[in-house]
Parts: sequence; structure tokens; C-alpha cells
Amino acid sequence: MNIALVRGKHLNNFETQNFDSLARGFNVETFSSLCPIETNSKLKNHRFASLADLSKLFPERVVKYLSNRTLGDMHNLWNMESQLAKFDILHTADSYYYYSYQLARYKQTHPGKILLITPWETIPFNNEGTSAKKRIKYFVYKQASHFLCYTQKAKEALILEGISADKISVIKLGIDTRRFMPAKAKQKNILFVGRLEKEKGILELLAAYKLICETVVHNLIIVGQGSLKSQVLSFINTHRLQNRVSLQTVPYAKMHKCYQDAEIFVLPSQKTATWEEQYGMVLAEAMASGMAIIGSNNGAVKEVIGSAGLLLKDPQAKIIAIALKKLTDNTKRVRKLSASARKRAEIYYNKEVFAQKLKRLYEKLYRSNFNQK
Repeated sequence: MNIALVRGKHLNNFETQNFDSLARGFNVETFSSLCPIETNSKLKNHRFASLADLSKLFPERVVKYLSNRTLGDMHNLWNMESQLAKFDILHTADSYYYYSYQLARYKQTHPGKILLITPWETIPFNNEGTSAKKRIKYFVYKQASHFLCYTQKAKEALILEGISADKISVIKLGIDTRRFMPAKAKQKNILFVGRLEKEKGILELLAAYKLICETVVHNLIIVGQGSLKSQVLSFINTHRLQNRVSLQTVPYAKMHKCYQDAEIFVLPSQKTATWEEQYGMVLAEAMASGMAIIGSNNGAVKEVIGSAGLLLKDPQAKIIAIALKKLTDNTKRVRKLSASARKRAEIYYNKEVFAQKLKRLYEKLYRSNFNQK
């Protein structure tokens, strides 16, 4: 069985590591733009020119604005259709991406293909800001054979948008729980991993740490890149925190070591009108690494961490600081949350478990499609 995993510019190893251990008989090949986030060395990748790549040359907001009001979206893949003939299943991401629209149009003229959509979106009726984008989104819905969600919250959003529940499967996306393992001895550090952007709450976390840094032994480690990098560095220098706060850029192949160097993980995401935390792969990685977790109660965070962490109703600096103190001052509680987190990761977020469930879904869709011919 041949599967085309289409992710455009957003192709990354967080997700694709779950596909490289499918059983024999499954050939998964990825489709990306010319400049994806990351490619998986175990999977053959096809690259195509995309408007999204222009964000390397021009401000992304400009490229996105012009694309949304013309094509409907900047994530197209030029001439991708020429490489689709051999694939049985066309597995794409959210329906509002232009490459999903390309696949839907291809399926319309090739009805024997299976179009599988994986929506990350958890806010119903989101990404309908222009008539072109809305048109793309609902055209893809009409052509979709099935939907695979990574969270129940994404499934609920689909149902509100009119998709029948019997066309939706939910499988929790996993990670390599043999690589992301607890360290024998945790260091007294607090860790943040994520984009340095406003919605990720990095500035609130820095302000929270400033409030407690004189009363705790824990240092703060920040791993990530983004538009707020200069503000993060400025905050560190202004408040003379160079010896307490470090900013790092780490390749994914070495990311597991970052989690092993800390005992508390914080994801203080800030919900907006059009965005909330859709999954938080870093949460799964932190759980597998046996960390005590603090996360904002928005999007799918509660669903992902369950009772294996503390939830922030209002992820502002003072509230984050209080939650941090609850853990930095209570070693016993940290150990309890750590054990709970590791156990939850082993049960729900093991990529081998995901691969087996995905294998069964692919086989079910293939058999169903074959019987209809």
C-alpha cells in the first residue's frame, strides 16, 4: 500500500516519526515545499515549489495576506499532482491548506483514491476569514474519504462544522518513548520548549520567573526560535539574569537531552480569538521524560496531559509564578507528577502504539474503498 503524506512547509519530525515504523507492506512517502521545517531521513520526500517558501524572502504576513485573498492560502505545492498516480491513500493535514485543495481536486477526477484529512484545528469555523479560504475548506470536506484527528477536541470541532462522527477516527500522536526517557537524576531546572512567539507565553514566563528567581534554586532553560528572540534576550540582560536564564537552539535529534536536564516543564500558551494549543507535542515529550508539567488550560492541553500536570486557568505572570513555587518548594509532588507523566506517555503517546492503530485504519479504508469498486 502506498501512502502520500502531504505536509508542505510544515513537514517535521515531531509528526513523521510516527510513520517510519509502519509494518512491512506500507510505503509512506512525504510531500513538502522546498523549505520544510524538517524531513524524515527514513521516508522518501518529494519537494515542490510553494508560495509559502517566499516567507524566506518577504515578511510572512505579506505573503499570507496576498495568498489568502487570491488563491485562498499560501501552502500550495506546484505540480504535486504529477507524482500522485501510484499512491492509494492521499493523507493531508487541515482542509484549508491549498495543497489539501489540490488533493481534493485530484480525487474528484480520480475517484479510486482515498483522501484522508488530519485536522489539527480545535476551534470550529476557524480559518474562514476570506471567501477563497472558506471555499477551499468546504470543497475538501466534500471530497474527503475519512478524517483522522489527533485529539477529541479536533473531532468535536469537525462535528460542529457538519462532519458525521462515523467519518472521524481519533488516534493520539506519539513520540519515541525509548529516546525520551527520564534521567536517573534530574537537575534543578525549569524548561520551556517552543516558538518564541506571543501566543506561546514566553514573555509571561520570563516575568513569572523574575518574580521567584531569588527564592528558588532552579534556573530557567529556554529552547526555541522566533520573532520575540530579541525581546527575550533584552529581558535577560535588563534584569541581569544571564547566570539564571539560558536561551538555546537545539536540533530535534538532540532535544531529548534538554528534557533530561530539567525537572519542571512549562507551556504557558496564551489563547487568542483564532488560536489555541492544538496538541503540544512538547507536552508528550516532557511526559515521556518524566517531568512535572505546568500547562495552560486552553485548546487540547488538558486532554493531552490529563492529571499528569498542573493546569493554569489564567496563564499570566503571577499565576505562573504561584504554580512554579508549588513545585519548586515540593520535591515530593514533583516526583509524583513525574511518575504519573511517564506512565501516561507509555500508555497513550508511544509512537509504536500510534503506528499499529494507524496501520489498522489504513487497512480498513483500503478494504472499504476496494469493496466499493
